[in-house]
Amino acid sequence: MTRYILDLNDSGVRISNDSGIAASSPGYAVIFEDTLHIGLAAEQNARLHPRHTYNRFWLNLSQNHPLALPTTRFRHHADIAYEHLRTLHEQAGKPEEMILAVPGNYSREQLALILGIAQALPFKATGLVDSAVASAAAIASPGRYQHIDILLHQTILTIIESGSRVDRHTVDTIENGGITAVYDATASLIADLFILNCRFDPMHHAETEQIVYNQIPNCLKQLSVHPEVQVEIQHRGVRNQIRLARTTLIERLDSFYQGVLQRLDPSCSILLSERTALLPGFASLIPEAVSLDAGTLYNGCQEHLSSITSSGPQLTFVTNLPSPMNPVISTKTPLSNKQTDTQTRQARQATHLLSSHCIYPLQQVPVYLSTRGSVHSTRQDTTACSLVVSSFHAVITPTSDIRMYVNGDYLTGARTVYAGDKLSFAGYDTVYTLVRLVNSDVA
Repeated sequence: MTRYILDLNDSGVRISNDSGIAASSPGYAVIFEDTLHIGLAAEQNARLHPRHTYNRFWLNLSQNHPLALPTTRFRHHADIAYEHLRTLHEQAGKPEEMILAVPGNYSREQLALILGIAQALPFKATGLVDSAVASAAAIASPGRYQHIDILLHQTILTIIESGSRVDRHTVDTIENGGITAVYDATASLIADLFILNCRFDPMHHAETEQIVYNQIPNCLKQLSVHPEVQVEIQHRGVRNQIRLARTTLIERLDSFYQGVLQRLDPSCSILLSERTALLPGFASLIPEAVSLDAGTLYNGCQEHLSSITSSGPQLTFVTNLPSPMNPVISTKTPLSNKQTDTQTRQARQATHLLSSHCIYPLQQVPVYLSTRGSVHSTRQDTTACSLVVSSFHAVITPTSDIRMYVNGDYLTGARTVYAGDKLSFAGYDTVYTLVRLVNSDVA
């Protein structure tokens, strides 16, 4: 029998099997009277019908609080959640059995309600497991880990100890720090660029605001691998276009990223869920982190089926599993050295850029490096890359097709660089050196 795993992350609830993702649907609903639009169709109309839009029904899952505009069919969040799972189950081909993998932010009452919803649907829930634990149990060798996953309205940070078993220790949540916050910041930046370059404010009309938001998922996906992406809006017969640069977006998202970085446990190796790793520039801020792929959770559940599944009617929420048979990652450094590593990274932080006989200060605002050795605050015709400081890192991002090298290694995308690193370009003699300015008490 083909195994199916339901990943209950409301930024995109997924049903997966051994062939990959069978169905995926964001936690959005638009309700007019008793007519429901669910998932992507609802998300792509949410700005057109804000009063009729719901996207917190998984976060605030309950039968106790009525909807703002209740109807005969949809009285509370649990009614919408039921319909969301029913629709997703159909889209996945109506599997007979599924394991439920859920993030660690749900209360006992909410977990019971999730199981109750599942029992009312035409499939059998055979297991209930913490998604961070199941992911770690697919890959992690002995050590201490912090798993980071982003939901619609929260970021979940889970501390996991891996030894003879993979055990969940603590769960931390960053409220109002989910993918909706990323989308809002991105939409605000896109609007600013349209106003600046086209004298057109897409947020002034619900239709064009919706067009902006509908393009953001693809923008983020493209900017995870490309230096910039084009955004286009046609309105009243006029085609408006802007170029959204990866470096500019990273700068706009910096406060969001810093909010996550400040919650990292220095004693842990970091595991980034596939959703988190795709945020433009985020993974480069934690160069030692391991980025998981979309199949990691499924693989963990598949390997530990006997520990997750139950043949009886009562399901136990599983928060510890056996260690993986063939771990593919290990902790990057001994735990006792983690704090030293943090201090070392800080000591290696570049504060200035040296080019020829000139030295330029680096700040949390991008600077643009030309192939001729000059540094500018805005992009020029000769610009080859941008450089921005964040946390204990400086991040270099190519902005042209010119081949670029860091310490002789070809640069294919954004990369963290440190004091002592040298930047060069194919066909040019220009060399930039990152340096750290220190105070000295030597006379």
